[in-house]
Amino acid sequence: MENEKNEMKKKPGKVLPWLAAVLLAAALAARAAVPVPAGLVTQIWNIGTQLIILFSGLVLFSAAARAVFQRVSPSSNHGKTVFTLADSAIRYLLIIVGLLWALSIVGVDVRALLAGAGVLALIIGFGAESLIADVITGTFMLFEHQYEVGDIIVVGDFRGTVTQIGIRTTQIMDSGGNVKIINNSDIRSLINRSNDLSFAVCDMAVPYDKESLARAEKVLGEVLPKLHREHPDLFSKAPAYLGVQSLDYENRAVVLRVAGETHEEDAPLPDIRLTEIVPHSTQINADGYAMGSITLTSFADAPADLTGWGLADRVYKVKYVFERGTTLAPGESLTVYLAGKHGAKGTLRYASFGLSAKHEEHVYLYAADGRTSDEIALPALGTDGAYRRVDGEWEAVVPAVTELPADAI
Repeated sequence: MENEKNEMKKKPGKVLPWLAAVLLAAALAARAAVPVPAGLVTQIWNIGTQLIILFSGLVLFSAAARAVFQRVSPSSNHGKTVFTLADSAIRYLLIIVGLLWALSIVGVDVRALLAGAGVLALIIGFGAESLIADVITGTFMLFEHQYEVGDIIVVGDFRGTVTQIGIRTTQIMDSGGNVKIINNSDIRSLINRSNDLSFAVCDMAVPYDKESLARAEKVLGEVLPKLHREHPDLFSKAPAYLGVQSLDYENRAVVLRVAGETHEEDAPLPDIRLTEIVPHSTQINADGYAMGSITLTSFADAPADLTGWGLADRVYKVKYVFERGTTLAPGESLTVYLAGKHGAKGTLRYASFGLSAKHEEHVYLYAADGRTSDEIALPALGTDGAYRRVDGEWEAVVPAVTELPADAI
């Protein structure tokens, strides 16, 4: 019983739709089966049951819409933009519809209210000028494709990846995991680094003599076309040798420059994968807590910097960000423990969300620029256990026999 109470506290967003469904069924059954005496009691009864049905219906509709958004993950940036904007718009629309419907239920003449809304709208318009500007600007951004979810943009002196676009605000996350929330109407000028090709520039110094310069130019002439052939995913064409840029008198060197056209988002991510997920565990970790965990493993060929990377249990809703300086060597693993909303303190890494073994869950691993490095949908285990990735395939292990990783301390 205590575990069920804790689960309800940790997952109010998932308990609410079930509660709404129960209330809706009870209200409909009561209206159909229970005789009500005439008079004031009848009015109170009708208003109360209608409000319950309205509230329950809106909650269930919102939960269904969110479930669809979580299950459908568009591959294109424009698709992701439409989904995040639709999610934001539905929330506002449900609030407005619910408010007007509730007023109608309690006896307010909504038609007369809307007929006289012109003067009211004028009054509110002066006080909510920025809100209206945000909504209008967000709508034009969507139709004009100024930027999409996943694009790298520069607004003022802040550069980052667009992670969410709402009808009022836009969220941008930089490479360090810092999130900037900007009102749409405040984005008057920006640079979209994902629309066109960018230039990667490399300067190099060679000894200050004619023979060394000639040898360096010969090597570059052979290597640059080879770079394009071996890495077509990085370079749209072979990088170009731009010649001598300057003389370094202090070090007696000639500075040469090479530049290549590339997409900013095309830099390959290090091969970091989710390898074990424990929704819930009764085992005690080094800090004395019993909780679930998520383990990552590096399959990259070189050390990987995880600064700004994040974990989430909902699409683009990052709830744990790896701190600056977090690295993984090839073959190394690290574990993040799931402390839920109550939090935990100690020497281990703790995320402010939890997973349940009683129903399906999702886990997402995002790179610092907002791209998805790995994701997994977990069927309900129904008991304590774990999911492990073995030879690239996920399998359930019940009961969990998870050992505490030494690097997690």
